[in-house]
Amino acid sequence: MIVPGGSENAIQAARTAVPAAASPPMRRSDDRPPPLPGEIAFLPAPAAVLAKAAQQARDQAVSPDAALLASGAVDEPVFYRSLAVHLGVGYVDGPIEIDPAARYPESIHLGFAPLAPGRGPRWLVAPREGDLTDLLGLARRGELDGADFVITTPANLSRLVRAASIDAIAWEASFALANFDPDFSARSGPSPQQRRLAMASLWILSLAIVLTPGVGASFMSLSVNALFLAAIFLRLFAGAASMGSVKQTFRAPLEDRRLPRYSIVVALHREARIVRQLAAALDDIDYPRGKLDIKLVIEADDSLTRQALESLRLPPIYEIVIAPPGWPRTKPRALNVALPLLRGEFVAVFDAEDTPAPTQLREAAERFLRAPKRVACLQARLSIDNVEDSWLTRLFSIEYAILFDVLHQGLAGLRLPLPLGGSSNHFRGIM
Repeated sequence: MIVPGGSENAIQAARTAVPAAASPPMRRSDDRPPPLPGEIAFLPAPAAVLAKAAQQARDQAVSPDAALLASGAVDEPVFYRSLAVHLGVGYVDGPIEIDPAARYPESIHLGFAPLAPGRGPRWLVAPREGDLTDLLGLARRGELDGADFVITTPANLSRLVRAASIDAIAWEASFALANFDPDFSARSGPSPQQRRLAMASLWILSLAIVLTPGVGASFMSLSVNALFLAAIFLRLFAGAASMGSVKQTFRAPLEDRRLPRYSIVVALHREARIVRQLAAALDDIDYPRGKLDIKLVIEADDSLTRQALESLRLPPIYEIVIAPPGWPRTKPRALNVALPLLRGEFVAVFDAEDTPAPTQLREAAERFLRAPKRVACLQARLSIDNVEDSWLTRLFSIEYAILFDVLHQGLAGLRLPLPLGGSSNHFRGIM
């Protein structure tokens, strides 16, 4: 962890004493390293650390502050406390009253929110990327004199705005879909037409059984057998189609700078014992760190999971999102809570016990970028990793292998709807 401190001379000396091996390869004519970007140059951190972050930013096509914070070399509170000192404004790293007029989630994405009226500053600001560049530019031109704001971290700003909008968030998570389009939601149950059809079918079947028991029983038997045969033929056709599925031709992987920002959402409930395993699996993902946006959603009363996550001291690309109390307490509701906060062009949904293949996000992004815009969702293959535990896990492993290695391939070849696995789903166009 880097902590601010030391005199200006000491800081300047630390910045200029960069070992040649740690400097970026690009050099000026006088063989000095290129100047540090303004977005990180104000930090009291070793010059080698800042130079490495600047090089990563160029390689990944992200802002220098995003690359530095994603690397974990500097903590988010240290970064923004140093920014406040550099700008000569106050710094807040804790509770402060947000004005009820703050808009959720716009205030979080914009990076500022109004504070409650009073004698203090009017705005709470957590600039990053382009907004940080603009703010530093204003400071260099001397246009921040008398500025009425204080600095905080993006995580603290998000936490405070969400706390001020807790009732709206709870309502949106539970009822927004049903209000947007009732046909997309199961909240209202079967439609009137479906109820009438079910009642008519039940009445006809009951009447047939009463009047002609033999004919009624035969009709029921034929109906059940027809459904069973249809399921068998669908599997046979899908299996045959999978044998002729076109194999993906090899393509050179896209450069990091061409990959888009990717959001990951994981809903956890009573998962304190495996959060370290989850964090390790997510850390192993082969994707530019400055382009990852990871939301870990937990219930408000799940204190054990929250403590376990906080003990890991995760870098700023992670955000712990507390789902407000409400019903139903389900995974879809938890995902609805995180949805407005996502910043990625593409989104992946994982379960807490998942161990994604390190290249999964990169492959999904490349497929999305090369596929037509109408391709909205990708399903990764799922497999069971505890096959040897019992006969039941072996059966699960067989079922998953048939579904994802055979049936999905065949159904895709036949251009039929695919059943999603509920995890390792990738979506386009969330933002």
